[in-house]
Amino acid sequence: MLPSPKYTDPRIFLDLVGLKDRSDITEDQLEAFLSCQWLKLDDVLRYIRIPSFRVVPGKKNANAAKSQNRSVRSERDPNNCTLVFNILRKLKPPVSTILDVSVDDMSEKFHPHSNQDIIACLKPEFSPNIEKWDWNKIDMCSDAIHEAAPNATEIYLYCSGNNAILKSWSALDGLPKFANVSHALRPLKPPCGFVG
Repeated sequence: MLPSPKYTDPRIFLDLVGLKDRSDITEDQLEAFLSCQWLKLDDVLRYIRIPSFRVVPGKKNANAAKSQNRSVRSERDPNNCTLVFNILRKLKPPVSTILDVSVDDMSEKFHPHSNQDIIACLKPEFSPNIEKWDWNKIDMCSDAIHEAAPNATEIYLYCSGNNAILKSWSALDGLPKFANVSHALRPLKPPCGFVG
């Protein structure tokens, strides 16, 4: 079951770190949690933190998928970010701005999100206002980062040591196209034992 603290003022952040590595949360539970009255989110979030976790289909979505003969995603496919951002769009009032995006996408339990999924999570509403980008995914393409957060002023990168990726980041059409970056870019090695 998801936690239920009592808040009265709108929250200016969303931190879901308590869900890390869980794979038993249904879509219905996640939607109920994010849209409940006591969590009341402001339309502008200072930051959002999303750990790696998997959401299983709720009853209504599982039945709809069966009736439409849709293929079932792999148990290791990620879907948490897509669902979280879609729910934030549907809130009353909807979240319209997120300034700092931090996502843990390096779990050994789940595959990372594709670049297309990442872009779809954030466009069009959230992309223009993201200032800090910390999507913890190894060797993320700079084009995907630029499309998802074109005005970022602080970007954190995670590198496997792949020279081709390092060269693409440093190319003129790579990270230099971020005109507003004021903080040093820090390529980081993944934790020991990570298999990508």
